[in-house]
Amino acid sequence: HRPGAPRGPQLHEEHGDRLPDRRRPGGGRRARPLPDPKIYLGTIEAGRGIPINDLKGMKGPSVRYGPDFAFHMKTPTITKQTIDITKVNGATDIENRGQQWGAEVMSYIQKAKPGCKITLSIDVNMPDGTKRNISSTFRITR
Repeated sequence: HRPGAPRGPQLHEEHGDRLPDRRRPGGGRRARPLPDPKIYLGTIEAGRGIPINDLKGMKGPSVRYGPDFAFHMKTPTITKQTIDITKVNGATDIENRGQQWGAEVMSYIQKAKPGCKITLSIDVNMPDGTKRNISSTFRITR
């Protein structure tokens, strides 16, 4: 730029694009929100069958990103669970704090049989500081 010369719009190269030199809100880049993590019982992903003996030996679910998620980051933290088990008397809206199942949840799981379904509604703290609720159902099999 020469002193006293008229200034036109200034352009710069950014990732191969010619963009006007003006600030965009948020610094010009938009971050996509993190996807919801998936609920697992052991190595079984939600929507699949979980063998009854495996379920009875578990201490609780885990939440993580599937193998298709390309970024390594902190795992979301389970803060609360609400559990329903079909065909088991009283096994609706069982509340549990944290990741590990307490005695009440375990007593209902012991009564479950193949053909029942277990639905988990889980509150998680995400690595980006947000809170989410994710739900999944598993079929209980032999």
